[in-house]
Amino acid sequence: MDVWKAEILRIIRLAAGNPESITELVTVLISAAAVCVIVLNIVGNVLKFPMADKKRSALVLTIGLLSMTLIIMAVNLYVVPRLASESLLVWVPIVSATVTMLAIVIPSACLLCRAPYFKALFTVLLSVAAAWAVMLLVQAGFSAVHGGEKVFDKTKSRKTNINELLSK
Repeated sequence: MDVWKAEILRIIRLAAGNPESITELVTVLISAAAVCVIVLNIVGNVLKFPMADKKRSALVLTIGLLSMTLIIMAVNLYVVPRLASESLLVWVPIVSATVTMLAIVIPSACLLCRAPYFKALFTVLLSVAAAWAVMLLVQAGFSAVHGGEKVFDKTKSRKTNINELLSK
């Protein structure tokens, strides 16, 4: 059970871009999930899905995240260690995520929102792209803050050195 928990946490951290702290991880995930639900709802309403609302969009997101995380975890734990080819190590999780999206996430969006398959596919892909864009923006913001802290510390040490030299 501990192996599963560690693998799930590794997958979540990897999907979020390996943030430095738990606060950054939670911020990135919440902002991405919120944007994903909002985009699912807006695009669903624009494409005239009969049952598109925020609750159903959140349910599609939950089903998608849980199924993808669990299937990628199972593939990483049980299939990847048995692969002989190094080139397949990268592609197996990507292919499993794609198959999961096409076989579980899109049909659940079709069922819950009463949408045709290809419109649901377009909507889910658009919402995932928007979520990734927001994740990148939030990570860039955290990187800018961390970079600013380093520059500030350098400036502060230089100022301290100059003040020490002037006081002598």
